[in-house]
Formats: sequence, C-alpha cells, structure tokens
Amino acid sequence: MTFLTGLGYLSVAGCCWIGIAVLRLAEPTDEGLVIHGIFDEAGHLMTALMLALGLRAMRLPIPVWSVLAGGVVLDVGHIFSLLDVIEPITGSNRSGTHSVFAVAILAMVGFLDQRHANIWLGIAIGALSHLWRDMGTGLVPLAWPLSDELWGTSFRRYLAGMLGLTVAMIGSGVLIDVYTSANITTGDGPLPLENCEQR
Repeated sequence: MTFLTGLGYLSVAGCCWIGIAVLRLAEPTDEGLVIHGIFDEAGHLMTALMLALGLRAMRLPIPVWSVLAGGVVLDVGHIFSLLDVIEPITGSNRSGTHSVFAVAILAMVGFLDQRHANIWLGIAIGALSHLWRDMGTGLVPLAWPLSDELWGTSFRRYLAGMLGLTVAMIGSGVLIDVYTSANITTGDGPLPLENCEQR
C-alpha cells in the first residue's frame, strides 16, 4: 500500500466520520421507529466501514462485507423485542444481544467453522463497533447475562475514539508496507519461514 492509497483510505474514513456526525445532527426526534432505524443503521454501517478500512489497510484477510454485516447484526435483538420473544433490559431499549457475551458467541463460531474464521472475526469486530456506537448514543448492557448494569459514553467520545482508532490502523498499514518495501529493497530483515526451516 502506497502513501497515496493510505490517504485514500483516510479520505473515505473521514467522509464516514463526517457522515456519522451529520446523521446525528439531522436525525429527527419524533418521526417514529422506522425513520430512527434508518438513521441508526446508516450510522452503524459507517462506523463499521471505518474499522473495515483500517483492517484492509493493515492487509488482514478479513472481508469488508463481514465487518459491515457485524455492524448491524446485533440489532436483530430489536426485532425479537418487537415480536415479544425477548425483553429489553430495564432502563434501556436494548436487550442482551447488545453485550460482550453476544460478540463472544459470534467470535467463537469461528473456532467451530475454521474455514471461515476470518469472516466470523470480521463479524465480531463489526459487532464490537456496533456496541461502541450504541454506547455513544445510549446505554448498553455490556456485561449481560452476568449483570444488567448499563454502560454508555458521550457521542463526542465515541466519535473521537473511532477517528483515533481508524487513523492509527491506516497509519500502521502504511508503516508496515514502508518497512516491508525497505527490507525487500535492501535484502535485510528476517528470513522467510521456509528458509529458516531449511537451516
């Protein structure tokens, strides 16, 4: 990845970041569940896309679509709540699907489905981004089922955290490529694994 490619990733991530802030300012407060859902899911997708760009920049073998899917999957809990299958946690409109426990289950599927472990890891990472956004816009039962305590943060802290993490990931990807290119050019650096085994 060249420096220009890194700037491209940063530009898209910056557009997502601005889009998230604009969505927050533009969201009507009394237009009903459907309109709120559209704004909320758009925000979740842009949040997940920021992380997916960082992962892509670091050349991790995690499909972008899996992170985006994970960015919205936890909201299946809202559908279950509407169908009276599960109840939201007292003091929040979110159920136990919005917890670290739910994210851990998604990640553990990757141990069972090892051929697609990278996809499940992407889904789990996207789900973590979902929790972080929901903490910035409300309260989340992070420790469910061990505790019904609700956790939250400010919207500004959520935005700052997303920007900082994304810039760090993309910057790391650029630095990794600079290091790799320099070592290929000079012939320095560690031997490939197969060469080490032959010795």
